[in-house]
Amino acid sequence: MTTAKLDSYQRDMRKIYKRELAAQGGGLFSFPDERVTVLVCPSAGPNGNFYQVSVAYCDENDTFRRKVGELLVLERFDEGQSFAVPFKFRDMHAVAYCVVDMIVGC
Repeated sequence: MTTAKLDSYQRDMRKIYKRELAAQGGGLFSFPDERVTVLVCPSAGPNGNFYQVSVAYCDENDTFRRKVGELLVLERFDEGQSFAVPFKFRDMHAVAYCVVDMIVGC
């Protein structure tokens, strides 16, 4: 995806995805200084002790745009491009921060 702002279709899709994520109890977290956007959502079913996580990283040559990163992680999550992380009594923000720390070594 480019650094340009979202077009009207992309804005609409982002809103739809965000509503679906909220219904599942998930959250979006942006870390502009690290250029990372993280989606964290509780797993359903037998993997109930895990969060599903999707990540988008902005290239250093691009402009970080929060909404673009959110759309990327929402699309990835919708397409099943996520990984499981045990929550071990951590809230979603703590998991998102740990993922960012793992990626960029804050």
